[in-house]
Amino acid sequence: MPKNRKTSTVNSLKEEIFLYDISYGSNMVLHPIMAGITHADPQYFVHRTPSEDFILEHMFVLEYVVSGKGYIELNNQKYTVEAGDFYLLNRNTFPYYYADPHEPYEKIWVNVSGLFMNALTYTYRINDPILIVHCEEAELYLRRLHDTIRRHLPDGLEDGYEEMMHILLDLFQHIDRLRKSETIIRNTVNFNQLTDCINNRLVGVHVDPKYLCDYFYISYSTLFRLCMKNVGLSPNQYILKLKIDYAQSVFLSRKMSVSQVAEMLQFSSPGYFCKVFKKYTGKSLTEWKQEKNL
Repeated sequence: MPKNRKTSTVNSLKEEIFLYDISYGSNMVLHPIMAGITHADPQYFVHRTPSEDFILEHMFVLEYVVSGKGYIELNNQKYTVEAGDFYLLNRNTFPYYYADPHEPYEKIWVNVSGLFMNALTYTYRINDPILIVHCEEAELYLRRLHDTIRRHLPDGLEDGYEEMMHILLDLFQHIDRLRKSETIIRNTVNFNQLTDCINNRLVGVHVDPKYLCDYFYISYSTLFRLCMKNVGLSPNQYILKLKIDYAQSVFLSRKMSVSQVAEMLQFSSPGYFCKVFKKYTGKSLTEWKQEKNL
């Protein structure tokens, strides 16, 4: 291993990081910087910031959510990532990302820079700061990258560059096929169909983004773009909004308690229902009922 390359292993309750290398003089064609696994932790939080360090500013973050869910905030937008999602944070992208406190995610990830990554993102037209694709196969590719890095780390990663490039190429080709298929599928599902599907299943059916993806045969990224384009909300946020709209109509037309309505709409607790109610109406349930003379 070259003298200018230093790697370290960091194990904690939050993460297992078996590669940590931000040294200069590394191979500029492909430079694996960090690799590891993030364990489920409700306190997990990362904020990437602009740095004078050339390598970190030109780093691509590739992550796959194994279980649970989390959020990415960038440019006043909030993205939800859930089990089965692969996402790429482009170079020169500095978001907040963190675990859901109730369902913290576990994820597998690799951070990498270099001309090869620049060429892949250019070739496959990944220009946005964030790419999110529901792709369960991505886990296999990232685990193969982990295996390759672990095998070559003791003697120097240089011997594994070619193998890693083949894995990354296969991953990007697979993602590209999914994105192209989404373009075809996207034209067959309109937003009114999506809204009707949710509204018709608010009671008695557990409707979540996965249900909608399975129902319409679309990926999460397609569903996400459909919701953001039409209402500026993520799929989860839009489902909650429609639930609150329905709850208001129930309170106006029937005599039902908060607990009954919360249970009917499958909220985890009346307290959580009231919190969501205030978020989407701007008023507490008590204030809203007083306003409606209920």
